[in-house]
Amino acid sequence: MPVTRYKLIAAGPPVAGNTAMLGSNTITGIRHVHVTGVAKTAGILSNWVVPNEIICGRLGRVLGLPVPPGCVVTVEGVIPGSPPGCVVTDAGTLHYVSLDFNVSGQELAPVNARAFVAHDPSLASRLVVFDAWVLNADRHERNVFFDLTTGLIQVFDHGHALFGPGPYVEPALEEQRTSLDLSKHVVPPYLTHLDGLKRGIERVQALPRFVVEDAVAAAVGTGITDIEGAFCVDFLMDRAQRLPELFKTADHARFTGVTPELWKAF
Repeated sequence: MPVTRYKLIAAGPPVAGNTAMLGSNTITGIRHVHVTGVAKTAGILSNWVVPNEIICGRLGRVLGLPVPPGCVVTVEGVIPGSPPGCVVTDAGTLHYVSLDFNVSGQELAPVNARAFVAHDPSLASRLVVFDAWVLNADRHERNVFFDLTTGLIQVFDHGHALFGPGPYVEPALEEQRTSLDLSKHVVPPYLTHLDGLKRGIERVQALPRFVVEDAVAAAVGTGITDIEGAFCVDFLMDRAQRLPELFKTADHARFTGVTPELWKAF
């Protein structure tokens, strides 16, 4: 798998300082670097962006999906290097920051979904399963990146998954417990078999409960409470077991390359 390179804007000397004066034993290979990230915070149309990104990012990476690493930060006042008078209007609020893999700085092209599926049908299928599990109905052509030349793949933007835009966590999850919405997903039209979906479901169902608990616990205090987090864990564990039936009985119109016979044997 290609190595993901993130956008570097500055690199300092080794942390140990002047190694020539301090001796060879101080050479650590560690230095301070500055990389760029893409920051998101809650807004009028999306109350739960930060916890959604935390939970989905952690679970996606555990499942082997190429989701960029991220962290939570608080942006305060004026950002160093900003133009004079530029003040952060949402200062003091939590932001979810994912590392910026767009090293060119140019606008990312929409994914060639057909080429993506042809390049790695297993990963593409697992992405469909993951999005079905975490209620991500927003997997369009601009939140999957696939470089035809290098084979690099990145999947990102889970701000509208799980709890959706709000306003309440538990009703948002409960409303979707028995539904599967892949009507806008970019991958299904190019799948021709269901073996990848089956293996993806097996991976999700094999996750120990503590993995899900840890992912959700990391989001408690960033927009959801302990009680809401516990409900989310129970929901995800239950939904993992429901996935085979949800896929089998869902609207298959988007899976144009999969025959009805394959669905009957699913």
